[in-house]
Amino acid sequence: MLSSLTLFALFIFILSLLAIYRFYHARKQAKERSLRGITAVTRLIEIIKLTQEHRALYVEHLKGQDLAKNQLEAIEKQINQRYLVLIGKGKDLDKTLKRFAQKSQRIWGNILQNPSRDINKSFHTHSSLIQRLLDCLWDIADDYSLTTHTDHNIQSLANDLVRTLPKLTEAIGQVRAIALQITHSKYCSSDKKLLLLFTLSKIQRDLSQVQPKLQKQHYNKLTSFIEEITKSVEDQALSDRNPDTFFNEAGSHIDIIFNNIQTGLNELKTQVILQPKQRKRAQPST
Repeated sequence: MLSSLTLFALFIFILSLLAIYRFYHARKQAKERSLRGITAVTRLIEIIKLTQEHRALYVEHLKGQDLAKNQLEAIEKQINQRYLVLIGKGKDLDKTLKRFAQKSQRIWGNILQNPSRDINKSFHTHSSLIQRLLDCLWDIADDYSLTTHTDHNIQSLANDLVRTLPKLTEAIGQVRAIALQITHSKYCSSDKKLLLLFTLSKIQRDLSQVQPKLQKQHYNKLTSFIEEITKSVEDQALSDRNPDTFFNEAGSHIDIIFNNIQTGLNELKTQVILQPKQRKRAQPST
């Protein structure tokens, strides 16, 4: 018969095995959850990008640009498809976030079903929806332990990808949409001038924060672009710009930032997969 000491040692050994199993199982589940979060974030960022583009193109459409109508229809189809993928994959979103995304989808559907002929109303409706999507983006990153990850490097990178850079694209996107109204109408009202200057100053204030996250060449070009637009607004010269040229120039800066976000999401996914197997936990700087 086994002695009491042997039985006790065997009991402790079994408990240790169970603890180790639970530890690694919990870590595996946390990793899988973070990866699902990255997938959901990626899909939502695609919707945000397309909605920003739709907002700007709608200005072109209301100003009688025939080409814009065809582009709008193509973008609307893409957005509809991406909502179906985001919401249809139920395992990637918990119930609360799924309801939030469904509400955004209904708002988007209302934009399509009740298109406004008022440029200002259209701008505010699109912008309100985009802000809602940005809020949802941040909630997903928090809920799926990306911006609250135990690894400081993952946490910091996730924060850049779901907060810092998307906020910058939205600010530039708003400038693009407002400025297009001015370049088409050849008139800048005082309220639009104030709104533009406010948004441009916000971009200039935040540029120093994003400088390390952008390539030097693009950062310099973006800085020059913002300074140039600001001067045009201050000098009442923005209306002299060619709307198509401005649309493409602003769009190129937004596209580069979204490309950086996509590259960063791929890097984030790699870090989550490797952590902590091949990566030591980084300590937050003090």
